[in-house]
Amino acid sequence: MTLSSGTRLGVYEILSLVGAGGMGEVYRARDSRLDRIVAIKILPSAHPELQARFQREAKAVAALSHPGIVAIFDFGSANGISYAVTELLQGETVRRRLEDGPFPASKATDFAIQIAEALAAAHDRGIIHRDLKPENLFITKGDRIKILDFGLARQNLVPGADTTIQTVALDTSPGIILGTVGYMSPEQVRGQTAGPASDIFSFGVVLYEMLTGARAFKGDSAAETMHAILKEEPAAPLEMNRHLFPALSRIVRHCIEKDPDQRFHSAHDVAFALRTFSADVDAPHAATPGRRWRGGALTGAAAVLVAGIGTGIVIDRAARSAPTPQPTYRRLTFERGSISNARFAPDGNTIVYSATWGGRPHEIFTTRVESRESRPLGVHGRLHAVSSRSEVAVGLDSRSVGFASNVARVPLAGGAPREVVDRVTWADWSPDGAELAVVRAFDSTRRVEYPIGRVVYETHGFITDLRVSPDGEWLALAEHPPDYFFSAGSLVVVNRQGEKRVLSHNWADLFGIAWRPDGREVWFTAAGPGEFKALRAVSLDGRERLVSRMIGQIDLLDIGRDGRVLISQPNFRIEIMARGPGASTPQDLTWLGLSGLGDLSRDGRRVLFTRYPEGGGEGGEAYVRDTDGAPAVRLGEGLAMALSPDGTWALCALSSPARLVALPTGVGTTKTLQTRGFSYLPAASWFNDSRRVAFIAQKDNGAPHAYAQNIDGGDPQPFGPPGVSSALVAPDDRTVVGETPSGPIMMTVGSSDSQPVRGLNAGDRPIGWSGDGRSRFFTRQRDLNTEVYRLDVASGRQTLLSVLTIPDPAGASPPGTGPTSGVRITPDGRSYAFSFLRTLSDLFLVDGLK
Repeated sequence: MTLSSGTRLGVYEILSLVGAGGMGEVYRARDSRLDRIVAIKILPSAHPELQARFQREAKAVAALSHPGIVAIFDFGSANGISYAVTELLQGETVRRRLEDGPFPASKATDFAIQIAEALAAAHDRGIIHRDLKPENLFITKGDRIKILDFGLARQNLVPGADTTIQTVALDTSPGIILGTVGYMSPEQVRGQTAGPASDIFSFGVVLYEMLTGARAFKGDSAAETMHAILKEEPAAPLEMNRHLFPALSRIVRHCIEKDPDQRFHSAHDVAFALRTFSADVDAPHAATPGRRWRGGALTGAAAVLVAGIGTGIVIDRAARSAPTPQPTYRRLTFERGSISNARFAPDGNTIVYSATWGGRPHEIFTTRVESRESRPLGVHGRLHAVSSRSEVAVGLDSRSVGFASNVARVPLAGGAPREVVDRVTWADWSPDGAELAVVRAFDSTRRVEYPIGRVVYETHGFITDLRVSPDGEWLALAEHPPDYFFSAGSLVVVNRQGEKRVLSHNWADLFGIAWRPDGREVWFTAAGPGEFKALRAVSLDGRERLVSRMIGQIDLLDIGRDGRVLISQPNFRIEIMARGPGASTPQDLTWLGLSGLGDLSRDGRRVLFTRYPEGGGEGGEAYVRDTDGAPAVRLGEGLAMALSPDGTWALCALSSPARLVALPTGVGTTKTLQTRGFSYLPAASWFNDSRRVAFIAQKDNGAPHAYAQNIDGGDPQPFGPPGVSSALVAPDDRTVVGETPSGPIMMTVGSSDSQPVRGLNAGDRPIGWSGDGRSRFFTRQRDLNTEVYRLDVASGRQTLLSVLTIPDPAGASPPGTGPTSGVRITPDGRSYAFSFLRTLSDLFLVDGLK
């Protein structure tokens, strides 16, 4: 039956036929009540059960009201015709888009997040799609994804020569096959109940295809495809597309595990894992040049309700498995602030920890397992370790985790600290409590000494979480590239003779290590394939296993002799404050909770910042925002570093491979600098012509070095000595100030010479120049506050301009410290911006982990 233009179905006026399929026709229509254009699908009158089921399930889907699910507006009948009313979409299906080849990794990830969030919303209401596939995913012209055909059922069809079988289930009983071969889950193939995990499997198969352009499971017949789903493993996405990040490949593989219990636990977990991942590189062969928009025939509702008319959806909840013993959690701390470390004392029931409560400096506390009270030890500093002899190793005057400081020994029973070694970032005791293993910072290297003075390992990267094995022969540590906050890390063990083994690698957020009491495994917390910051274990021969997934961010701190575990549960924020022109106080410009300052425009009216992915890890997006508080504008992917003097370019760093890009802040095309072979890009600034940049980079695993380069082409030219960590160009375009562990230095472009900056000391951080070049601005830390000074170049006289304070100091690091924060000032010294890290965490005792 074909309806002519002008036909009315209740309040709906038919305008035109959009498309037709085996299950009915779809029309473009006008809703006369609300004066809006909708899509109307005419349902077959020969299927009363289908109509009843559709109406029942349409009500459930309509209640979702989720932007990622096609909206169902109405269901009714008129003139003997049953119909469904949905929103009318313009765009194309994922299947149509795949005709042009695989998607860029960043675009596929963006779409996948949208799909996972929509599935999570449906699953929360007990709705399972059961036929997720490219035909049922619609891309609007605004690049938003809509899941199609929630609430529709399939008609029985005779299997053809290809691998598409479409079946109908008019009940929700196990044993009924429902779905599309090639995208079915193993449990669907077996005719078992399909729960949320089934949709996650189908989602993974679709994401596999978007990333590789190939189907994960495809045989010469439907039977062969079903066999592949049940018994065969597809090639890893990384093998099919070598430009993908391994982390993204792992997420896909985790979705398509054969065993439902081994997949993500929920679509919420899928979305969270994907949000923590940022695909920095769009694979060249995955571009989609000449994408065709097909006019007329299948745009709008036809793609919504004809291309995949009648997908089965079941209001069904996954079968509940028998309860299994779960670990127990006991909260040990109750103040507002940040836990920096915790260890079991020798008696097994006393816990020693360091924290910054209420913004106060790091302090050592003790508590008991059975108590809710904590007692201060009377020592300020960050806890490193507790020995078997009840002696505590404390980092004195340590501003934050990972900063070098002097280490002292303090009796747990009380007493004055005795300093034993300097420049230490991490430390641990030998099993007998007689020796310390330490990580020490020297210029551009980190040295592992065990015992103190005997170097067993050295690297240009960063080392965290040093732990001595129970037999005293091995040191476990996390090794990160120099840009450790953004790059993947490896779990490494080193013995007393300097022999190194990499037990596990390519973890996006590796922080937290402890040995199991029997020494057979190292436990660690890291961002793994499928969850963010899972607790994992690895043996000395490299065998890995998952110990536990927990809700939210976690860091492993210690394992007791009885197997009980100490963890912290931190909540991170990176906040931006800025005082623009004419303002008397700074304004909060934080955007979505994780905003690291990159730069401040010379007129003080705009900030450049990085929006970091949740939980850290690789990736980041560059934004600009006016200091008057207007909404932020996304420029593109990358870690924001510097705004050009004319405000037209934003210099950003990308990883894998490390490279610099200049993103236009307005109209223009991105420029990629020739930085092959670099692995570390921590800082940069512009020359005054807005065409050249000075930046710091590490090449061939050597020490960081300063380079100058034109954004329009040419090779980077090194200058200055090795070992610098920043590059601030002076108004004369010849002088560049850099930071070293010994203090700021002045370098000359085109020369390897350098000299100390007169009037500045180690710890003073240059942040800018006056417009005439006669003054330099720098910061100096005073506990939690940051003082901003003007230094007169000729006389060396210092003038205090302002003190940067944080209104709520709880869990906050000083402004301008650490890899995610900074301080910037305008040439006139009147406007400034700064960012800082805030970490609020609690300490938990966990029993029952195996």
